Amino acid sequence: MSNKVFRFNKTMRFFHWSYITFYFLLAITGAFLYFDFLDWLRPLFGGAQGARIVHRVAAVGLILSPIISFLLNPKEIWETLKYAYSWKASDLKFFGEFIKEFFGGHAHYEPQGKYNQGEKLNIVLQSLGWLLFIVSGIVLWRFESFSPEVGMIALIGHDIAFIFTLAYVIGHVYLSLFHPVTRPALKGMLTGYVDEEYAKNHHPLWYNEVKQEKPVRGKEKTKTKALSLEK
Repeated sequence: MSNKVFRFNKTMRFFHWSYITFYFLLAITGAFLYFDFLDWLRPLFGGAQGARIVHRVAAVGLILSPIISFLLNPKEIWETLKYAYSWKASDLKFFGEFIKEFFGGHAHYEPQGKYNQGEKLNIVLQSLGWLLFIVSGIVLWRFESFSPEVGMIALIGHDIAFIFTLAYVIGHVYLSLFHPVTRPALKGMLTGYVDEEYAKNHHPLWYNEVKQEKPVRGKEKTKTKALSLEK
């Protein structure tokens, strides 16, 4: 049994899975408006009207998911956002190496913290997309209350948020489920823990911080102590 390192607490796991669930419900029901070949899915939601209701309920869920997560653990969410929005020019080198790794090559990354630049970009895009979804969605929900010009701008903004966030979500799903190098990271969102070797190789700066502060989870004798770190 390999040692484990605690990475994601309950708040972060709740936020991740609730947000992605509502996001996919919105993506599927929203896609009905654009793609006729998805018509066969409409009966699963009770037809077009049922899909609209699911879309609006999921929209409320998408709005509340980050807010509830922040109320549960404001320090964790705030520190994550601050870290994700902290960039320097050298960070852009990450993406050149990432492209190599994405297509099966061997990458040479600079030492990474708890979140690498790809994960940080995901947080940035999803948080900005969340805000754009809310503003444009409210306008579209109450379309008759606004001028046609404002409604058209909201529709374009909604589409832009969907296109950019969906592209990154698809890449995120692929890296989490199928890519052999990054797939081990999924354990962190399922159990809270990642393998020590994965943490050491992919997030060495963060791993060294954790190692200095807390022991990693080993076999049975350290299990209880490590579990007590979760909040």
